[in-house]
Amino acid sequence: EETGNFFKKAVFRTISGCSSLSARIYYKRSPYFAANPKRSFGELQQNKGAYGEYLLCHRLRREKGRWLFNLYLPGKEEQTEIDALFICKRGVFLFESKNFAGRIYGKEGQRDWVQSIKTERGIMKQRFFNPLMQNSAHMHALLAVLDERTVVHPMVVFGERAKLYTPVAKERPTDLCTLSRLSKRVGAFPKNALNDLEIEAIYQKLLPYTVVSDYMKFEHVRRAEQKRR
Repeated sequence: EETGNFFKKAVFRTISGCSSLSARIYYKRSPYFAANPKRSFGELQQNKGAYGEYLLCHRLRREKGRWLFNLYLPGKEEQTEIDALFICKRGVFLFESKNFAGRIYGKEGQRDWVQSIKTERGIMKQRFFNPLMQNSAHMHALLAVLDERTVVHPMVVFGERAKLYTPVAKERPTDLCTLSRLSKRVGAFPKNALNDLEIEAIYQKLLPYTVVSDYMKFEHVRRAEQKRR
């Protein structure tokens, strides 16, 4: 409950200090809304995961490219879900969105990481699966569909109010960052990885993987929850 209240208070402040009206206008014009036209801005506010995915494209709105959200790709044993992909001249950016606040503790080889956040009732801690390992599995699934020579940049992005106490963030800053540093991280890659025709070809090849039934989405969530227990 406390983390939910924290998230709701931060929603409008997060979009570069926009007013409520401006935030709604940005949303309606975004690639995220184009991909999810049935999701109102009010519904977006109530869904921390979806809002984190939207903020990725909002932060990179000055970059030209193609976006895909919630791709369900075949994995070794079962389907794997990719939060967001951005395809541009800099390459294919494979995003794992963790819209978390507070302190994040973890190492590259640890299976579980820890989020520590202050609430009205004190410090709350919760464990979550290592997102670098999670994105590594996504990378394998993606390259199994694309040409293995495709330039792919895997990135785990935490909320702008997260503080990363993770050594890997210093060793490989492009692999792991907060939302506030995303634009700078992406902009560091040269624009020579893909041309316009290649961008469109990759987009069209992956687009069908975003069209899945509600039942398949439900089953994916159910299996993910079983693994966490």
